[in-house]
Amino acid sequence: MKLGDLQKIFDVAERIYHDAGNEAIAAALKEISSLCDGRESMTVTTFANRVASRSPSNFDGLFQNVSGYSIAVSELRNTLCNVHQLCASAGAKTAAKDLQAFSDLLKPYSDAPVDKAGADIKRHLDQAKPADRSKATGSASNAPDGNAVMRHLTELREAGTDHNAFDLAFKKLKASKSVKLPDLAEIAHQFSLSVTAYKSKAAAYSDIEKAFVRQARFENKLR
Repeated sequence: MKLGDLQKIFDVAERIYHDAGNEAIAAALKEISSLCDGRESMTVTTFANRVASRSPSNFDGLFQNVSGYSIAVSELRNTLCNVHQLCASAGAKTAAKDLQAFSDLLKPYSDAPVDKAGADIKRHLDQAKPADRSKATGSASNAPDGNAVMRHLTELREAGTDHNAFDLAFKKLKASKSVKLPDLAEIAHQFSLSVTAYKSKAAAYSDIEKAFVRQARFENKLR
């Protein structure tokens, strides 16, 4: 799994916690998601190995929360456990496995505030030899339409847990003749936390519907 895919999961989780009123967790998820910026094509395994190779000599001072606003990494890891369970229940085995790997790499920072841990990891990665940037793959004809994806994804997300609002947004998506399979697959990936290689629109639609039900139940659980 690529970091770019994992970042989409973090972003969805951030939105869910934000909508549930847990701003501290949402901010922590946003902070940890930023570790993926510029490294979207890197695999989670490669990223975890690079972080694990860091020298602990700079840990001094990380474990004192001077800023006072950032939660501890241990609390964030508990949240990642909840997201892991959500992915596992959705059958997203690869996502669940890589979420666990990401959580494990944060374990040495358990007592540190998330903002300091994130800054330390970024500093370590920036000091390391820059990884070769992978070139974009796939033909332009198979690339999703970013504008269409964002438009429909926003409408689905803004529905929140309102079943009627979701139905309207979902019907609008299904009625759109301009939305092709690559577009729909990207919408399903971001909305449902899935990394499935969809071979049909029906499968993508099904995952979007199931994701709405899961997210509604998950958000209610957080209240």
